[in-house]
Amino acid sequence: MNKLLKTLCGFDIFILNNIKRNDFVLYFSLFLLIAFLSFISIFQAVHEILDNTFEAILIAVFFTLFIINFFRLIFSSLNRGDQNFESGTNFQKLSPHLIKFFSLFILAIMIAYPLEIMIFKNQINSHLQSYKSEIVKEYSRTLENIESENIEEMIMAYEEEKQLLILINEPEKIRDFKEIEEEIELIEIQKNRNISLYKKVVVKSTFFAQKINILNENIPLSFLFTILMIALFYSPLLLLLLNDKFIEYFNLKNKINRRIVENKYSEFIELRDRLFVESTGNKITISTKFSDPPFNLTPITSKIKNLKKGSLIEWLNTNNSN
Repeated sequence: MNKLLKTLCGFDIFILNNIKRNDFVLYFSLFLLIAFLSFISIFQAVHEILDNTFEAILIAVFFTLFIINFFRLIFSSLNRGDQNFESGTNFQKLSPHLIKFFSLFILAIMIAYPLEIMIFKNQINSHLQSYKSEIVKEYSRTLENIESENIEEMIMAYEEEKQLLILINEPEKIRDFKEIEEEIELIEIQKNRNISLYKKVVVKSTFFAQKINILNENIPLSFLFTILMIALFYSPLLLLLLNDKFIEYFNLKNKINRRIVENKYSEFIELRDRLFVESTGNKITISTKFSDPPFNLTPITSKIKNLKKGSLIEWLNTNNSN
């Protein structure tokens, strides 16, 4: 388990092996569930758009690894164990991580929609068929209007040509109206072909974006699934920040990190002083404003008392009155 937590979740295996209690099974289970649902969701979305299983698998693997590493990054940036954190309210503990929560919110919604399309497939298809029928009808009406305009222009042109030939006494040059009828018939055949081709394209298309729109407008129950997905994506972060079972891990992590920083700082001070002596022949003395370098969290309190403006006059007036 510790090796899986290290490899997949980014936990420090040395710390895991040295804490008395290991309560990371729930975190690991949530982590795996998020990774699994992310892969299924991304695969479903890409497969609907590209209609290529191999490419869908590759893209799903890539973005699933991205989400896994995003959670690893979030975990590596978390910190618990300091007095200010543990003594704060839940809101105070969570407020520094608002950007993380916002990022997880966006990811959760993106992952939720393809899964909702799979879950509510039957309800979506009924609305989608109506939508497809409507856009085919709209396309047919558009073509019919264009066809009517073209036919009307052809007939008007024929009539004008006919009137002109009569006026110039050349009625023998008047075309047979059957030619116009044949052209009209060809236009009608082409229109039907275009409608048939368009209908085939519409039937074959998945309309992925329209399915999401149908979810939002016609299936209110999908919002419940979205909320559950957001809660799932939030749960690992909330678990680490609010559950005291994980404090032992963070305490040891902070202790190790502090020791590393202190050791490196001591080595730096020693090297700095030695190099200064070698360069100038004198020892260096650098004053600091903090009592806990290199962390610099506790400023040194000055023993010099700063008096306010007018305090000297007030003191003189007080002493003269005595």
